[in-house]
Amino acid sequence: MVSLADMKVNEAGIIRKLGGGEQFQAKVHSLNVRVGKKIKKISKLILKGPVVVEVDNTHVAIGLGMARKVFVEVSDEDSSHGQSKRR
Repeated sequence: MVSLADMKVNEAGIIRKLGGGEQFQAKVHSLNVRVGKKIKKISKLILKGPVVVEVDNTHVAIGLGMARKVFVEVSDEDSSHGQSKRR
């Protein structure tokens, strides 16, 4: 697993864990970022800018601090088996 902040642009995977407290979890749930959802990192702005992701065909900007609390099992899009590239 890797944090959303550490994913490479255009990497995709399944959200496996959300850190943070109740307020954090309520905020990301309102953005449709939930455990079990497929997520793709679209872009990252330089320095401490937000991370843009795609969830359910919708682009959402997430602050870098929040992105560090979203943990994703990255999948190999080219693999017919969809096995994880990172452990």
